[in-house]
Amino acid sequence: MPRTELNVNLLKNITKAGVGVIYPTDTEGMICYVDDSECAFDVETGSILCHSTPHYKGNAGFFHIKAGEGECILLKSRYIDAIRIIKRGISLNSEALLEVSRTLTKIDGELSGYHEVWFFYIPAKSDIKIIKVTPFTKKIAAKLDMTIPRPLTSTEYEADLSTLPDKNLLSRAFLPLIFPETLSHTSSELVKSFYDAINAFFISLEVKVQSPSQKVVDLRPYLNFSGIIKALKETKQSLSMFEEQYLPWQKIFADEKRAKPALFLSKRLPVKEIDGFMDDTANLFKPNLSLFDPNFFSPVVNFAMLAVMINTLLNEQLLYFSSYLKIDTERALQIIYKSRANSLFIKGGELSVPEFFDLSCEQREVKFAPSDKLISMDEAFSCVSGFNKGAKRRGGQKLLADIHALLDLKDKLMPLISEYHRRARGEVLEHGGHILKKGKIDQLEDVFHFDIADIKKLSYDIFYMDVKPIRQHRESYKLRAAAQIMPYDLYEADIPFAGMITEDQLHGMLEQESFICKSYNGKTAIEGVVGDDIKCANAFTLAHIQDLYGAKAVLTSIAPAFSYITEFCTVNNIPLYYGVRHCETVLKGKRVSLQGEMITTIANI
Repeated sequence: MPRTELNVNLLKNITKAGVGVIYPTDTEGMICYVDDSECAFDVETGSILCHSTPHYKGNAGFFHIKAGEGECILLKSRYIDAIRIIKRGISLNSEALLEVSRTLTKIDGELSGYHEVWFFYIPAKSDIKIIKVTPFTKKIAAKLDMTIPRPLTSTEYEADLSTLPDKNLLSRAFLPLIFPETLSHTSSELVKSFYDAINAFFISLEVKVQSPSQKVVDLRPYLNFSGIIKALKETKQSLSMFEEQYLPWQKIFADEKRAKPALFLSKRLPVKEIDGFMDDTANLFKPNLSLFDPNFFSPVVNFAMLAVMINTLLNEQLLYFSSYLKIDTERALQIIYKSRANSLFIKGGELSVPEFFDLSCEQREVKFAPSDKLISMDEAFSCVSGFNKGAKRRGGQKLLADIHALLDLKDKLMPLISEYHRRARGEVLEHGGHILKKGKIDQLEDVFHFDIADIKKLSYDIFYMDVKPIRQHRESYKLRAAAQIMPYDLYEADIPFAGMITEDQLHGMLEQESFICKSYNGKTAIEGVVGDDIKCANAFTLAHIQDLYGAKAVLTSIAPAFSYITEFCTVNNIPLYYGVRHCETVLKGKRVSLQGEMITTIANI
């Protein structure tokens, strides 16, 4: 279809939404240039030619407006506190810009996909006339960008206040290893609905906990860190170990010289009980999983409980193991991982896993190459010496076998979570297909902008509100929230200022030339480009690890001792550096030198 004819057809379509247009004519009128082509339009003198693109720096939650000498961005689907001036000299006032935003939102609602729009604003009539609409075909989505000024409104920043006391500290902790940077609305409601999912393990031990154990802030999941620390204290666990694993960039609590036995630890680890609980959880959804079952999300609570239980036991056993052999954590992990024949990264194989645990995320088929780095027991315990060498080695082997048994349980849990994710996502998409056929959403993935209750209502035709503006609003909010870089840790009272806190934090970090961090296998100096031969991400899930073979080194913000990224790097002798917050934003694209517990910037590429 010729471009002129396409434009005319699109102009005709948007008139259905009550949007005013001016069709190109051959009569004399105002001459302007659109896409380097001279066009004639009948329009009043004094009208202002404007141009809108449906994104800002690749982020799709904004309209980018150019008018006169200036530029601004408009927050999609919001009309209060929604204008961000990028370059002074824009020739439209605030009222005109808000009317522009409403008009562009109507166009978005009428047309599928993203579009560039050229229009005249006519000050004499406070009117907008569209003259050209073209589909925008370049890839745009949602990505973190610290240069976008306040991508959320003041109301949105404050929306997640009031459910926790001000004194409570929130933390992302290990959650980036599980959830995406921002949740879909479907999965956000899931996290919100189980206030005590993380606490379930402590509750089972009859330990008093703070509720809720998790919270969603701007579609990002956070833990009630203060509540978890309180529960850890009651179970006599090592706070310094928890801190080192999940909050490596700052020390909040005093270090402890020796971990005391936890209340739930006995001479025999509850491996069989955990295995049985895992099988019972599988029985909750393997026979049948229906979106309309009130227990649709029940397995997720069990998954959280199992993950916390296994990792808590692993961390405690690591303390005992390293203390018993009088070795540091790095050496202990080398023994644990390199002597484990059942490791995914030694035996190799394939696994289908979600990129993150969010029902909007697709699953990936990941392949792991077998490794020849398995070591014998003689190699593993070559560090044992002295008069009681034999007894000490036998004791060390018993502790090692216990840790391997727990790691086997962790590996058994992952396919179980993946199977639930696949079936639950399939259920949502199946109902999304019915909703799509009814014309209530534009594309299948739009179903993830609704929670389960809304999806049920849409399926039964008892959703009595106008679907389109609700979908637009939720999609826009998710896209804009995704652009906002959030702190890893913040107090409840600071939620409205989260964006500013991170901005100040990042400005300081971007000026730094060196960063103190933690590392495994970081004794040899390495130089390279972050994002090229040195791989970098804020967090690596199992789905990402197959892309790391052959890396010079790996940088990440979070790498607990029993995470898959730590196991992979240990088995393959790849230096792993972790503990720099927002490392992807701060370090990507820079040439750096790595050694010990220091990252030094050499140059920007």
